[in-house]
Amino acid sequence: MVWEGVELDENLLELLKLLCDNVTYLGRAESWCELSVSQSNDSQIDCNVKPLDGGKVTTDETVRLLAPLSGEGLVVFQQAIAAVPKPKRAKWQVPQDVLEALEVDIGDLHRQGWSGVTGARWVTYTLAKTFPESGSASPSDNRLFTVARFDFRGKVLPPLTEALAVGERFRQALICRSNKFLGNAFRHATCLIEG
Repeated sequence: MVWEGVELDENLLELLKLLCDNVTYLGRAESWCELSVSQSNDSQIDCNVKPLDGGKVTTDETVRLLAPLSGEGLVVFQQAIAAVPKPKRAKWQVPQDVLEALEVDIGDLHRQGWSGVTGARWVTYTLAKTFPESGSASPSDNRLFTVARFDFRGKVLPPLTEALAVGERFRQALICRSNKFLGNAFRHATCLIEG
């Protein structure tokens, strides 16, 4: 994540480093992560994931992510909800600030009758193609990849049990192929299937 034009004093910087050291996953518990703080004066940091500009057309892969509203956006949301007649069975509770919106529990949203996440919006990001096309990597390629992605797509997806079996065969094939180029680099590879 990049915040341009942000300068933290020593205390806030140490707090951010402490927070990063203690985050082990983002979103679901299966989404392991490792965070660290890096300071740079370069305003042109090259990121491979960026919010998609308005109606811009892209050939990159896109992904929609849920993001909290800004403080101003939350005020507009609160005003809009106040102007809408409340359904009889709904027990809506509108978050009072961004922190409260971030702490909301999905079970509470369901009990209150919300059909979406309060204080949030969908943001479309582009994911630049940073990996070589299939078959283009060679033994002389010095880049060491740490992730391999196998994507099930289609209107009808296989049952989870079949997806696990295919994912396991994919993992075994990846280990076998990588051992030819990198020795035993992938002997402990795990397979994560999201659905």
